[in-house]
Amino acid sequence: TTIHFMNINIEDFSLTNFNSFVETIPFYYASIEGIADCLGYYIICFKERNSDILSAISFEDILLHKELTEIANHILQTLCIPIRFGDDSHLVESTLGHPFCIDENLFTDRKIWYYYINEGKGLLSIGINLADKVMSLEIITHPTIIKERKETLSIS
Repeated sequence: TTIHFMNINIEDFSLTNFNSFVETIPFYYASIEGIADCLGYYIICFKERNSDILSAISFEDILLHKELTEIANHILQTLCIPIRFGDDSHLVESTLGHPFCIDENLFTDRKIWYYYINEGKGLLSIGINLADKVMSLEIITHPTIIKERKETLSIS
């Protein structure tokens, strides 16, 4: 099977362009210290300390509020990510292909599908809830955070 790497550029992304209620706080993403622009705990955009480049975006519990789902899907569209919150797993698989790893043990309320992006240098993870809908998503481009994620998955 051919592996299709999506290229997702998050470096210059700014959450404040999408919502004015963004809070900027000191933040640890995995073991990396930095700052995060946050929309509640739902959308987190993380930069390593002293860096201008975004190294991770996390979307969590996106389907809880209609307005949140709309904002999050608008962001996915802006980042040229071809899936949407609320899509089912069949649509995700037909759009992105089969994930290289599926973790069913990390959370009780969802399965996490993992894909490589940016020539394998980045990681995209997609949470699919028990109703078979995309409910969470994470894009990581920081090598240390990716390494830590893979260690929890015990994949090389």
